[in-house]
Amino acid sequence: MKEWYRASLGFVLDYRKTVLAAAVLIFAASLALTMVLRKEFVPAHDQSRFLVRITLPLGSSLEMTDKIFKEAEAFLLSRPEVENTFGAVGGGQVSQGRIFITMKPLKARLFRTFRFPVLPPSAVFPLSLRSGARTGISWED
Repeated sequence: MKEWYRASLGFVLDYRKTVLAAAVLIFAASLALTMVLRKEFVPAHDQSRFLVRITLPLGSSLEMTDKIFKEAEAFLLSRPEVENTFGAVGGGQVSQGRIFITMKPLKARLFRTFRFPVLPPSAVFPLSLRSGARTGISWED
């Protein structure tokens, strides 16, 4: 072991500039690779489910919130990509809730992303839609 270390150290000291240039090149190449590699702790994958939170204006009644949720669930179930929904009204405030959406398996879907229009404030029912997961979701106006 000592002989190998002595020989390596001798080489490095004899060719300082070459070794330094090689180290700089390897470091620069590793920085260039960070531009190509994904930078997520959890890899992107399709879980076929996500969460939508619906918030109505403060003061909305439970009946109104329930009506809005039924309309939203009917809309979602009319989509060919959606397999199932589960709505939970309340959870702190009467004017908000969540809809858990289960989509068909990726291979059974026509589209890889789930697209639906974001409703304007003057729509039939005022919704605030926000995604709670990283799936192939995109919003369009």
